[in-house]
Amino acid sequence: MAHENVIPTAATPVPPHRLSLGGIQPEMPVLSTVTPGNADAYQFKLQLDIEAEARRASTVDEWKFVVANETLKLTDAIQIFVFCFEKSMRLMAISGLTSFERATPLVKEIELLIKSESLNRKSNGLTGIRQISFDPQIAEYLAAYPFSKFLWVPFLSREGKLLGGMLLAKGDDWGNHEPVILPRLADTFSHALSALRVQSGIAQDLARKFRLNKTKIIVALIGLIVVLLLPVSMTTLAPFEVAPREPTIVASPLDGIIDQVLVNPNERVKKGQKLVLFNDTVFRNRLALADREISVAKARLKKSGLMAFDEQEGREDIGISMANHSLKIAEQKFASDMLERSTILAQSSGVVLYSDRHSLLGLPVKPGERIMQIANPGQIEFLIDVPSKDAIILRPEARVKIYLDSDPLNAREAIVDYVNYQAKERPGLGLSFRVVARLIDNARHIPQLGVRGTAQLYGEKVPLAFYLFRRPLSSLRQWVGL
Repeated sequence: MAHENVIPTAATPVPPHRLSLGGIQPEMPVLSTVTPGNADAYQFKLQLDIEAEARRASTVDEWKFVVANETLKLTDAIQIFVFCFEKSMRLMAISGLTSFERATPLVKEIELLIKSESLNRKSNGLTGIRQISFDPQIAEYLAAYPFSKFLWVPFLSREGKLLGGMLLAKGDDWGNHEPVILPRLADTFSHALSALRVQSGIAQDLARKFRLNKTKIIVALIGLIVVLLLPVSMTTLAPFEVAPREPTIVASPLDGIIDQVLVNPNERVKKGQKLVLFNDTVFRNRLALADREISVAKARLKKSGLMAFDEQEGREDIGISMANHSLKIAEQKFASDMLERSTILAQSSGVVLYSDRHSLLGLPVKPGERIMQIANPGQIEFLIDVPSKDAIILRPEARVKIYLDSDPLNAREAIVDYVNYQAKERPGLGLSFRVVARLIDNARHIPQLGVRGTAQLYGEKVPLAFYLFRRPLSSLRQWVGL
């Protein structure tokens, strides 16, 4: 594969410059160490360097400049045009030029020449290395172009698809040197281009699909504003507990100590059933003492009555004896009533609710102090604690969705009964408003008393923008102090 032009000698002067479309280009540096004996080795090393540089290209732009400029070192071409195939063949680079104007007549005619050749099926299109000619009468600018001998070198994928190519131009006929070197170079350039397209293909497709222009931006902004103005229900989430609705309160009727608890938590009881026994030692003693004092009062009254017939003292003492007798009778009734009250009976039927039996035994209580509740399991309500920072405006009969911790996938419908106007400290929640809601889905299973879960409360309609940015705006307002 000897090529006499690349072996500079003292007898053969090398032209210092080349004329091309890009202007005067400097010739490849003359290496004094190149001799006829090592010319082939020099060309082989130069070809390997070009191939390595093409594979090291990280972008298509770097690759096309390697193809356009480095190929000149191995061929007699004066100008090289690099094409890539997207939807059609498109000129990407020209040797010696960092950029070019696509609207120039010569560039247009070169692109038109390649596109017309790609449609020429009789000559197998652009899938093989071959010389390309043109009609001077049609392509007047190409006719004036000094390098009118064109050699086409295609870049093909493994499947044989056309990826692009390079068009080599010079002023005289092509010899046998280029067809030996160019097939290997074409394979290298094709392989590098395929790898770069795989890397950048997805990103380019996405960028092409989502490329924005002024109209798209305006339409997107209008659409965003319309969406942000859509009315939605203001909602908030809060924990709740299932509580009895209108339970019967079992309170202490006296000042005493609980001696026995006769029912267990969550046990069903009937009206009149015994629930709690107080220590009645004091009450029994009082009743026994009252009985004896009545007997003494009766005897004194009888004596005063007998003395009233004979003595003035007896007539004066009979009134005091009668009053004393009445007082002792009242004390006896009080002692009997307190003894009766030491046993608490159920005032209604239902389920007994209290925390722990052992916590009540021996507990000293005062009159009116709550001991337990009797509730109807079919009448429940939801006690919802809404933290003050998440509070929203709730109207009576506002919608509430109930999600039990034991059944989080199935929601139950409820409505708000009332909202406590005053926030109170709740364990783990801080200041919270108590919201009471009642179940409206009576056909479904009624939750068990005492279970907990999460409630979603629906307030008034607000724009979607307010719904999304309420918390950030509130935090910003507190931070800036406005």
